[in-house]
Amino acid sequence: MAERRLLEQIAHWESGAIRTNKPQLDILTESVISYLRKILNTRQGSAPINDDFGVPDFTNIGSGGLDGGSLSDISGEIARMIVQFEPRFKNVNVSVAEFEATGFSLNFLISGTLHISDQVQNVKFHAAVGGNGNIQVNN
Repeated sequence: MAERRLLEQIAHWESGAIRTNKPQLDILTESVISYLRKILNTRQGSAPINDDFGVPDFTNIGSGGLDGGSLSDISGEIARMIVQFEPRFKNVNVSVAEFEATGFSLNFLISGTLHISDQVQNVKFHAAVGGNGNIQVNN
């Protein structure tokens, strides 16, 4: 069960779950996406166990708001958080993706590798920051 984080494993067995034939990579991918959502939707300084957990307040990045290179600063900060707090996800790269035509939303492509059973799997996730500040992560 190395695909799940420790607390996920405990919750999984406490819920009376039974073994599944789901591929290990799918379980690992779902677990990583779930944890990325937690990391990216937690404001830095609000987690009692670690003040560095989560993302900083992006409203003050750069002197000119979201222009002047600050999108690359945000991408870099997201990558740094992932590398620091999600060790199962390797070779992390975060880049700005296309903007949505409707509503305010920043989109990022998060790519990297997952290692399972002596295999390396390239993965890509899409992260969308909505106008309310919530970040959705999907594959």
